[in-house]
Amino acid sequence: MPSPAVHQLEKIARLSWPAEDEAFLQSDWCCRANGGYSKRANSAWVDVAAEQSWETIVATTEAWYAKRQQQSVIKLTDWQPRSLDNYLHDRGYKVLDPSTVMVKSLVSEGIYKPIQDGLYIGETDDRWQQDYRRLSDLPADKFVPFMTQLTLMPERIAITAYSSGLALATGLGIIVDGFLGLCDIVTAVPHRRQGHAERVVASLLYEGIQRGCHTAWLQVFNHNVVASRLYQKLGFQPAYGYHYRVRD
Repeated sequence: MPSPAVHQLEKIARLSWPAEDEAFLQSDWCCRANGGYSKRANSAWVDVAAEQSWETIVATTEAWYAKRQQQSVIKLTDWQPRSLDNYLHDRGYKVLDPSTVMVKSLVSEGIYKPIQDGLYIGETDDRWQQDYRRLSDLPADKFVPFMTQLTLMPERIAITAYSSGLALATGLGIIVDGFLGLCDIVTAVPHRRQGHAERVVASLLYEGIQRGCHTAWLQVFNHNVVASRLYQKLGFQPAYGYHYRVRD
């Protein structure tokens, strides 16, 4: 695992993607809910490193989510005790969205300034929200919690690539303590594999450097081979994996 350490990146990720409703059941176990928009904001973030009895903490987690009429979802990283994953499996939790966290230093090498013609670089204003909603095909019932998510986020950079007034690709950068988190990188289906996402990501990296960021990170589904190849091309390296456990 390259530096920075897993626990540091997990903390940065949690702060980058805040939830409206959060509760620490213990110092290393945080339940989060945000109206059901994204598992990142609607799951328990676990930072445990040592073996313990899982029955009480898992039961308390299930009660916390039941009170909010949501499924119990628990995020697990590769380095956490295998016994926790096994316990959740035996309790009827299924695995969802195996993913990889990737990192890139923004200090050790220069980042070229992308051509900015046709790029919108700004905040998550109404223009960006509507472009993202269209490009991501965000369901109508998720738009309000999505908006709530945006208002909770710390410093952010929104970039969209246009051609003839049409949004082709977009992405979001979130800055916490010098770490630039990249998320919601989306390209219109007819315009994929044409370099638009690469241009958006490169522009986010450049803008992050201008704001003093030293490290970029992102999360990518393991099955998304095309995106993983793009990120590796841009210098990102795998750091560690994670998955969610969801109770049926």
